Amino acid sequence: DIAYKEGMNHKGLVIITTSLTPKLSLETNARDGKIITQALHMTDPEEAAKFVITKKLTGFIFITTPEKFVLVEAAREDDGAGTYHATSRVVPKTEVVVRTNHGIFQKGAGYTHGKKRKSSVTRMELAKDHLVDVKKDMDVIDAMKKKYKKDPFLNPYRTKNMYHMQTTGQIMMNLDKKLVVI
Repeated sequence: DIAYKEGMNHKGLVIITTSLTPKLSLETNARDGKIITQALHMTDPEEAAKFVITKKLTGFIFITTPEKFVLVEAAREDDGAGTYHATSRVVPKTEVVVRTNHGIFQKGAGYTHGKKRKSSVTRMELAKDHLVDVKKDMDVIDAMKKKYKKDPFLNPYRTKNMYHMQTTGQIMMNLDKKLVVI
């Protein structure tokens, strides 16, 4: 068990992450899981965002309640010292936010080149395009499981491919209803 945790607490605070560090050790995953578990005891997304930043959690971290959404992007530089950088912002309710595995504000984070970068960018763009007009909960999952590109590595729902990186499940959360669909 790598002890990596995400989810929704009893007050409706949700924390979900997307990796910007594709090769994490079991020790790092266990540490990150403990940080997320501690943050899930909080009720305010901004307070939880400050907490995960002080603990130097990395990745895209979505921290939200029905009232407020905070997006954190945090990564360590590959500079030998592992210099930590984090950016956070409150996201307006009207904005569709999708993140995959490449940095937006931290340009050197995650996949930075090659086929993996192309996959990350393509999956993000496809998800954004197909989520804009979604109205119902299950429409989210339906939109994300469709095959849009011939290459299975470029779809939001990835199937068998040469990198052995495929989608093993999807989670959709309705914060107003405190509903989790897997």
